[in-house]
Amino acid sequence: MGNTCFGVVATVDGEVVTELGADMTICVEYTPDDLTAADGDPANLKLAYYDETAGEWQILPKIVDTTDGTVCAITSHLSDWAVLAQIAGGLLWWHYLLIGLGVIFILGLLVMLLTRRTIL
Repeated sequence: MGNTCFGVVATVDGEVVTELGADMTICVEYTPDDLTAADGDPANLKLAYYDETAGEWQILPKIVDTTDGTVCAITSHLSDWAVLAQIAGGLLWWHYLLIGLGVIFILGLLVMLLTRRTIL
């Protein structure tokens, strides 16, 4: 998570409204700390709201404008929001190499044990 968090509140006749009848666009300027959390790549930034019922952040499809330094999302939901960073994890090439070598070792061990058993 970066450091940009905010709440969006609307009231109708004194009642707090969290669901709108139509979509709206929310845009927020991201900070240098948000970029640091995103490993320096604005494309890794996400805009999300906190779903209290589910107890988790709901990440929405976003539009990042690097010229204006903003991240935007279309929503009909109002609540607590945050700029999040999602960095692709994934395995590196050497992870696959180690996994492959481990599989070859285990298969070789199994063949050796099965061959030894049939000889005896």
